[in-house]
Amino acid sequence: MLGAALAPVLMAFYAVERAAQGPFRAGRYAVAVWLLLVITVGLWRRGPNHRPLTAVAVTVFGALYAGWLPAFAILLRHPVAGPASGWRVGMALLFFPLALTWAGDTAAFAGGTAFGGPKLAPVVSPNKTWSGAAAGLFATIAAALIYAAVVFQRVGVAVGLGELLVLGAAISLVGQLGDVAESLFKREVGVKDSSALIPGHGGVLDRLDSLYFVLPVTALLYDAFHLI
Repeated sequence: MLGAALAPVLMAFYAVERAAQGPFRAGRYAVAVWLLLVITVGLWRRGPNHRPLTAVAVTVFGALYAGWLPAFAILLRHPVAGPASGWRVGMALLFFPLALTWAGDTAAFAGGTAFGGPKLAPVVSPNKTWSGAAAGLFATIAAALIYAAVVFQRVGVAVGLGELLVLGAAISLVGQLGDVAESLFKREVGVKDSSALIPGHGGVLDRLDSLYFVLPVTALLYDAFHLI
């Protein structure tokens, strides 16, 4: 809980200092202090005979996975180095990966249900098929083109056709990878759903697992294309 709550704060530090063109000092030291606290608490609560290293490793991984990865949304929402600025641009850049991920997930489910075929990951996630993955890929790329024409042009964000194709394909591929990865985590701990908060949908984490992988990759590509 501490790690997941702290990671977005550290990303906010990064966004603010980046906007001010200042050195990334506060976030750097905060990460070091947080890691020392995690190690200290793990040793104190468990002792040498109750696998403190495992506890620390799981805590750090949980913070990075559930806190740091989605915190990249802060960088998408607050672009500071791109050709355009303003809250409309930030919202457009943020909702782009969200819209594409949801479109791809919907198309993958519909395509897999309609066409079936060979399983994508039969051991980890037996309901996913190659036909669904292909449908998700094409739908995500199509959604990227539509979003650019409807939203990006309106707010003044210029993205080339090649860049849109790369963004669409990357978001689809890493989104599906994130979905499979979360299924693997559930298999390891022997649970079917991550929680009972959303009955029939596998829990809250199942609604966000793709975005955990999509957001940092989108931020990386935005940076490479000089959009943020």
